[in-house]
Amino acid sequence: MTSQWTVQRFFDEIVPSAVLPAIATLLTPSERASVRIRIVDWEGADVSGETPIGENELMLEVTVLGEACGQYLFAPESEKEFERRFYNGLQDFISESTFGWGQLRGPVLPLSLDES
Repeated sequence: MTSQWTVQRFFDEIVPSAVLPAIATLLTPSERASVRIRIVDWEGADVSGETPIGENELMLEVTVLGEACGQYLFAPESEKEFERRFYNGLQDFISESTFGWGQLRGPVLPLSLDES
């Protein structure tokens, strides 16, 4: 993701292509029903849709059954790099959560695109 990304564009393009597929793959139907997705600043406050990504410390926060998983948003980072990082982060979060403690769900993806 480069600096031309805004919060709104991220929600319009990256959430459907990278975030929602990972959620669909790794979470159960009852867990998916509880999901809340938002982008927050370093203090946890919601940010507006026009806020540029990569010029501020922003985090994608995905809350599942009341437990929050955060992934910082970096620029430059490709959509594919974010997709891998988010998937792996969500997979780790689930295994450390109260609802998925100790479970390794879904296939393990390499962190680097060079390893695929």
